[in-house]
Amino acid sequence: LTIAAFLCAGFFSGSIRKALVSQLLVLAGLLFSGALTGGYSPELDTMRDPVSLMTFLLLFGLTSGVGAKVHVASQLETRRTRNEPASIVAEIVLLERLLNADQGARCVASIDIARSTAMKANQDPLAVEWSFREYHTLLAECAADAGGQVMSTSGDGAVLTFSDCEDALMAAKDIQTKLSWFNQKVNRLDSPFRARIGLHTGEVGGELEDVQFTHVIDIAAHVQALAPVGGILVSEKVVEKVTNEKFSELKDPVDDIKVFLVVNPTLGA
Repeated sequence: LTIAAFLCAGFFSGSIRKALVSQLLVLAGLLFSGALTGGYSPELDTMRDPVSLMTFLLLFGLTSGVGAKVHVASQLETRRTRNEPASIVAEIVLLERLLNADQGARCVASIDIARSTAMKANQDPLAVEWSFREYHTLLAECAADAGGQVMSTSGDGAVLTFSDCEDALMAAKDIQTKLSWFNQKVNRLDSPFRARIGLHTGEVGGELEDVQFTHVIDIAAHVQALAPVGGILVSEKVVEKVTNEKFSELKDPVDDIKVFLVVNPTLGA
């Protein structure tokens, strides 16, 4: 009966992870009931040994959990072969989620600090480390406030990613605005942090996501390289997705893509 209790609890849990947890719950219940009744069981007495106990729980948890998974898979297969509507709808929803999980537009902000090498020259290494670490913290906070995230911070540059171009532009403006405060209150170096920011967006998805995303990042970096210090430069595709913003088109394109300077690169300007 003790063995049956453990196996049934694991089997009806429905998964291996839940089956392992169920073994602990059954054991706790048996020990608790035994303590209340003052009864004695050779099986419970054996399980007081830690090694025997862990072996027992692991063996019965895995056995019953695997059995539960096989049973669930068998039921699903039976429903599919019977063409039950609920099962067919569930399969369609699952396929749609798998196909569309990684699809959609991504807006990338490439950020670089102007003359960063000169900033570090003849400076206290600890001050350099502390100031740049705090700068990266500022980037992370600005990205998070706009619904984005920091994708990488290689060297003195950084790449932020967003699902919306207006959010990306808002974060870029926030960074340029807060750098003034950062230089006055946080920066411990003699030279100020002055950033160039470039934005580009593109559709990514499917098995080619990594390749497409790398392409979007590369173009954002090329756009950033032409941005003025303290300014924000965006690609034509970003301009198409942003409303109520003033842009000034540059004469020369970047990677055959038109680029535009944000007229007001800070918040409240």
